[in-house]
Amino acid sequence: MDTTKFTTTINNNTVSVPEELAGYELYKRESSRVEYIGVHNANKTLYVQFKNGSGYIYLNCSEKLLTDAVNAKSIGSFVSTDLIGTNIKYKPVPYKITAV
Repeated sequence: MDTTKFTTTINNNTVSVPEELAGYELYKRESSRVEYIGVHNANKTLYVQFKNGSGYIYLNCSEKLLTDAVNAKSIGSFVSTDLIGTNIKYKPVPYKITAV
């Protein structure tokens, strides 16, 4: 899938970001499973990109969930306990953030 991209800096690293993630606050977190997260407060969505390259958008997230994702001490544990296996709706997405 070809998609329009823009570049930005996350944690002092230049990355290429799909246009679909415009408007997201993006973060790179130390984790064995999670590469990037993105929070879109206006749309109430959370983007999670795993180190294996798969990405998901979690829909209709509460403000508390979005804040908790950003502030989680361990983003991997947060994803495992607060997202995976819960009733939060999600959809896989084909686009991903890549290093430049």
